[in-house]
Amino acid sequence: WSTVSETNNYGFEIQRKAEGEQEFKSLPGVFIPGHGTTLAPQSYSYLDVTVPSGTVYYRLKQIDLDGTVEYHGPIEVVNNARSTGSRSEKVFLAQNYPNPFNPATTIQFVLPKPDHVILKVYNTIGQEVATLIDGMKEAGVHTARFDASGLASGLYIYQIRTSDFTSTQKMLMVK
Repeated sequence: WSTVSETNNYGFEIQRKAEGEQEFKSLPGVFIPGHGTTLAPQSYSYLDVTVPSGTVYYRLKQIDLDGTVEYHGPIEVVNNARSTGSRSEKVFLAQNYPNPFNPATTIQFVLPKPDHVILKVYNTIGQEVATLIDGMKEAGVHTARFDASGLASGLYIYQIRTSDFTSTQKMLMVK
């Protein structure tokens, strides 16, 4: 989701309810910080890897610095994936957050099984500018932080490689 501008925005809780449930519940441990007061557009994202099968509804609980609350949504998501007991059937590389960013951003990915992971960042001419991860990771959701404070503004590419998967995404650093 994105905002055009923000006034006293403390942040967001993400709430969910499955079909047949009466009330929305905040996802435990999920709080996305806001940007206070800004006239600049902001982008936010969250990857829910615990989503149950079937129809699920999400809404945002936006909280101001003074405690005022406003709800946005709901939106409906239909999850047709069959549950196999694992979080995911394949590796998933999410879009970095925030994007654009200055000077740091977070990259999230999901592994269905333990694997050796290499997560690197490249500039647009293919030069490696950072290795964020190079090692074994357990199954589940992982995050890596990329600090570009020593780099120029511009477009960067991040790539994840595992034993049987490769994926890339673009991100924009604006100073």
